[in-house]
Amino acid sequence: VIVVAGGVGGSQTSFGMGGIIVKGLIERAGFAAEAERFMWTTFVNSLIAETAIFLIAYVVLGGYKIKALDIEKPRPFNREQRINLILIISSLLIIIVPSVLAILYPKAQMVSLLRKQVDVAFVAVIAAILAFFFKIGKEKEVLSKVPWGTIILLCGMGILIDVAVK
Repeated sequence: VIVVAGGVGGSQTSFGMGGIIVKGLIERAGFAAEAERFMWTTFVNSLIAETAIFLIAYVVLGGYKIKALDIEKPRPFNREQRINLILIISSLLIIIVPSVLAILYPKAQMVSLLRKQVDVAFVAVIAAILAFFFKIGKEKEVLSKVPWGTIILLCGMGILIDVAVK
């Protein structure tokens, strides 16, 4: 329950699929200036709701009765894992910092311009290209694990939403 609730709540951020969809719909509806604020409001509301769901499930399902497990200490990160972690953290910072600065300093034109220029898909593609150049994984193995059905489903949903908006 905590994994699903955390995933649903976290997906409403500016770098999560739900947040991107909400922001895009609000922008297309003619409220581009307020889209960022509405997206963050949706995130906070989702976070509150998912936390409540988790707490209820924790109490009802008896999560407080679970005993701690003895597990062995994980091995230190290897080269590929360290590079991947750096790429992920860097990508998140590039995406999140301008949005947070725009909320903290709404009248700063430079921050607003920077926020508008940061595109989640572009940052992700650059990170993927860097991962390819650093030879983090095997391309064929990685491509075989991509959930192509889900991607096609989301693209189709995007088309349907565009049709509905028009």
